[in-house]
Amino acid sequence: MRKSEALYYPTVEPPIGWLRSAALFFDTVISFVPAESENAISKELWEFGEETKAWVPYSPTEGTALLVDIPTDKLDHAFEGIAAKKPERLNHFQIEIDREARISVKDHVFVHGSKLSDRVRERLKAYKLMLPEELPQSLINGDWWVVDEQASDLIVSYIADRLAATKGWTSITDHGDCYVFNALQRTDVGVNSTEAENQLASMLITELVPDVIELLPLEKYCELRKRHEPIREQLAIFVDEVVRKNRLNRIENTADLHEAVVECVRDLKKEVLKWGYLLDATERKM
Repeated sequence: MRKSEALYYPTVEPPIGWLRSAALFFDTVISFVPAESENAISKELWEFGEETKAWVPYSPTEGTALLVDIPTDKLDHAFEGIAAKKPERLNHFQIEIDREARISVKDHVFVHGSKLSDRVRERLKAYKLMLPEELPQSLINGDWWVVDEQASDLIVSYIADRLAATKGWTSITDHGDCYVFNALQRTDVGVNSTEAENQLASMLITELVPDVIELLPLEKYCELRKRHEPIREQLAIFVDEVVRKNRLNRIENTADLHEAVVECVRDLKKEVLKWGYLLDATERKM
């Protein structure tokens, strides 16, 4: 049977607790890791990948940025909507340094140049959603740009969806805002089934796996993951059935789709908890 693979976005490194949940549902979770970022990946993530074979890096290429192939007028419409909610702050930004000497810029993220075509950079600058290129060059080595976080989420989510579609992967995220801001995905004929399936899979990962999984020793986690093989084999079938049963692919608005997916997962979670309670009650009687 073909392996189930998922592409994580928007950040380079998935949170390890979330990744442990995702790896119960997918054989492999992939994330964008530019060459300049390999040394910055945490030891914990490398160890997780080596022990479970459930995480692998994907190096973006020059062609990755070209996946954002939508008309400029639609790109402008999306960026205009984001910029309209921002205060005028072209010459004002706040640099933050944490205890581990990691640098960040408030309300912005570092985006690798492989995800930004010349056209996209030009439009980001036009709407003041990207800081001058001299700034990242003074803070970090490599081809990095400081982009408004919401604009970055929109761009990276679109790239992830397009790339995943060409590779036969599922695109998944732990950032719910990526759904709401991804106006680029909207069409006149509604949301396609793939988008609904991607959102549902992401929500299942977040909501149905207990937080305690993060505390398991890696050896115990690997044993648990082995027992989840049957679930991984049936996940695609299950997600497809939920999408069709709830007519999620008929919803035309991205924000409405997100709300519908949340409602579906909430109902599923209730059923899972009810089933767990019944199992516990049965075991107590035996």
